[in-house]
Amino acid sequence: VLQELDLDQTGSVAHQEFIHTVVRMPEFGHTFRINV
Repeated sequence: VLQELDLDQTGSVAHQEFIHTVVRMPEFGHTFRINV
């Protein structure tokens, strides 16, 4: 998934890349979780 998010191939996901992807996935806000 992270490789798909990394639009400019830098090895990390920039804020704009993240927003660009999340806007296209309306269910993201209801299903995404980070467990620490």
